[in-house]
Amino acid sequence: YAVEDWLAHTYYGIGQIKGIEVKDISGASVDYFRIQTSDSTFWVTVDRMDSEKMRPVTTLEEFGLVIAILQRPPKAMSA
Repeated sequence: YAVEDWLAHTYYGIGQIKGIEVKDISGASVDYFRIQTSDSTFWVTVDRMDSEKMRPVTTLEEFGLVIAILQRPPKAMSA
């Protein structure tokens, strides 16, 4: 992920990474992404961005592919 990327979070919804901030936590400097949603801001440590709670926002091309697959006639299943 990088600044200006959009992502979907399980709890917070759709948000955009607005910056990287360094915070002092128990004497250690920790890098955080500052993520802005339509009604809130939250921070996630840079090293935890692979969490199952977040994913990149689906692109228009990916939606097009999904819609095309769903519009295909169904295939018969074997017994």
